[in-house]
Amino acid sequence: MVWLALPFMLAQHALAQVQLPGAASGSSGFAAVVAQVAPGVVGISVSQSRSADNPLLNDPVFRRFFEDLQGERGHGDSASHTDRPVMRPAGSGVVVDAARGLVLTNHHVVQGASRLMVMLNDRRELLAELVGSDPGTDVAVLRVRPEKLTAVPVGDSDALRVGDLVVAIGNPFGLGQTVTSGIVSAMGRGLSPEGYEDYIQTDAAVNPGNSGGALINMRGELVGINTAILSGGRGGQGGNIGIGFAIPTSMAQAVLDQIIRFGEVMRGRIGVQAEEVTEAVVAREGLPIIAGALVRSVASGSSADRAGLRVNDVVLEVDGRPVRTVSDLRNRVALIPVGNQIRLKVWRRGVQSVLQVPVEAVSADEVAKAQQQTPASSAPGVAKPSAPESTSVLQGMQLSRGRDGLLVSGVRAGAPAHALGFRNGDVILGVDRAPVSTVQEFGAVLRRSGSKVISVLRGEVKLRLHVG
Repeated sequence: MVWLALPFMLAQHALAQVQLPGAASGSSGFAAVVAQVAPGVVGISVSQSRSADNPLLNDPVFRRFFEDLQGERGHGDSASHTDRPVMRPAGSGVVVDAARGLVLTNHHVVQGASRLMVMLNDRRELLAELVGSDPGTDVAVLRVRPEKLTAVPVGDSDALRVGDLVVAIGNPFGLGQTVTSGIVSAMGRGLSPEGYEDYIQTDAAVNPGNSGGALINMRGELVGINTAILSGGRGGQGGNIGIGFAIPTSMAQAVLDQIIRFGEVMRGRIGVQAEEVTEAVVAREGLPIIAGALVRSVASGSSADRAGLRVNDVVLEVDGRPVRTVSDLRNRVALIPVGNQIRLKVWRRGVQSVLQVPVEAVSADEVAKAQQQTPASSAPGVAKPSAPESTSVLQGMQLSRGRDGLLVSGVRAGAPAHALGFRNGDVILGVDRAPVSTVQEFGAVLRRSGSKVISVLRGEVKLRLHVG
């Protein structure tokens, strides 16, 4: 997977051979849509105290794309020159509120920036301030002076269907605004075990430089924020292969609303742990389809407990939106402001009911309790001289496969896994930000040389365990 905030050329993409609105009169439907929304799609440049401070350079995959730029700095540049602030194109953005000057983009586009500049379609440049940013969803909100701005109307991403036509608009570095087209290839995609992902997959070419740009439906409405691509080459250098991903506006709008209201996303909890619905669950519970989230535990005294949610209930909807998987439930709850109520449609032994469940803050006690079960040597930034070797982690630990990772179904006291900090009921999300889905895959990653960081979900608290 490759984030898109990189300065290289866009691949050409053939327009779909379909009859579009306006085609009978000789006018392309794409042209009409683009003319309507293009003024609201902007370029974003960032400044750091040193050019090497670009957040993308911290990742070895991204760093390869900047080799030419690093080479240029290495010839005849003095130390004082590299210490000067450097403005560098970093991606794209979308004006969503012209009156307030609000621009949506990606967190990874603006991460670490000391200065932000927005370039409009009419070549004006406006200084921007970061209102707030949410790494979990990779959404950031900027504010510019509300002067002669054009906003892109926000559409309903939940209304998208696989096969719908879409247009991607972005500002690749050095090329200016570029438009590509395609279809919605899939919905509800997740690429990483960390964060909150519910991507729209599209074959519209969204190449490096398009991060934060617009995915538009044929009504000229914003339905997604372009974010990432899968690349066909080694090290992420193969370019676009027709698999791009966009954050749906249902998620981006919820993040924007919280950032404007609180300055950050205040995630809450309802006090449940769930697992995927399988064929066995469908047969046992009499469900009509393999979908939903099966409740496997309810915290005593939690809001879900007080509302009447019980073990073996299957959550089918949250606030009228279908829940297909456990990730759907997690994503929906995570974006509801603390203090609000959600409506859960629940299936219990053949009977559907609706429960009103308040979203509560994750208490400091819960975080502290989860951290207390983990050795201090596993906390980020703490020396870990006594951490077990990677190859011994699997000893004394029982694992089973789940959709979001590996479920720890048993840990023997005193075993290396227990000493490291693993506990019964933990879900192993990934290693070094890469997902793991099988015991064999987990073991293979652990056998690689070097230290590793294992991402673990314990209840509703995320932890990082250091190995090696």
